Amino acid sequence: MTEAVTLGPYDTDAGLMAQAMACAGRGRKRAIGAPVLLAVIFAVSLVAGQVIGAVAPGLGAWLPAFLVGIAAGLGIAALYFMVQRNRVLARSLAVTRRQGPVTAVLDASGIRFSHSLGDRRHAWEAFDGMEDIPGGLCLVSGGLAYPLPRHALPEGMTLADLRARIAAWSGLS
Repeated sequence: MTEAVTLGPYDTDAGLMAQAMACAGRGRKRAIGAPVLLAVIFAVSLVAGQVIGAVAPGLGAWLPAFLVGIAAGLGIAALYFMVQRNRVLARSLAVTRRQGPVTAVLDASGIRFSHSLGDRRHAWEAFDGMEDIPGGLCLVSGGLAYPLPRHALPEGMTLADLRARIAAWSGLS
């Protein structure tokens, strides 16, 4: 398994970039999502307002409004981060369009990406893991993701074959 594998040239589209970004953020992904969290905070605020209102009438009157305000603030923060993520994706896509088709060469020493704007070489030690994504395979390096699209594989090679080679070269699983 010492033979190099060449992928491409291929274009990276918006769907593949979004899949790769989700892959890189998978460790930080919210398990239940903001809507469920906001509903729980709202329900707790109502119950807490009733309980505390029975013991301390003055405190119980403003607590539900306070907790609903916190929930609204969390909702606004979630919306802000979603907008920021979309801006990052848009900037990444703009660079991807300028660079044109990419060729990736993988071998025992690492991976080299070549395109019209230049070359990048990464040793396998730079990567934290690899994940399957609907459009192919994603190499993760910290908060960055490098998608390797299924359609760019050499003829006769499957994603399982590519994954096995990368695992043999890098120790990633």
